[in-house]
Amino acid sequence: MNRELLGQEAFSVGMYVQTFLLALTEEGVGSCVEISVAGYPDVVKKEVGIDDDLQVLCGIAIGFEDGEANVNHIRSVRDDVERNTAWVQ
Repeated sequence: MNRELLGQEAFSVGMYVQTFLLALTEEGVGSCVEISVAGYPDVVKKEVGIDDDLQVLCGIAIGFEDGEANVNHIRSVRDDVERNTAWVQ
């Protein structure tokens, strides 16, 4: 994301990323958002060739899922939507 953009522009980036991930899934391609790379922007920029006027928000691992791998069968517990949502009328 361009450094000159305001923080709320990250929402637009997030919506784009979600749409991109859904498109990958539709094509049978697996993906995983990697937020941790944002903690090492200098390393990522150097290795990938990203200009300094851009900000690293995340990375995306893309590949084909191994359905036999145990890691692909782990499911974490999630809070109910009511615990994390405030509905305003």
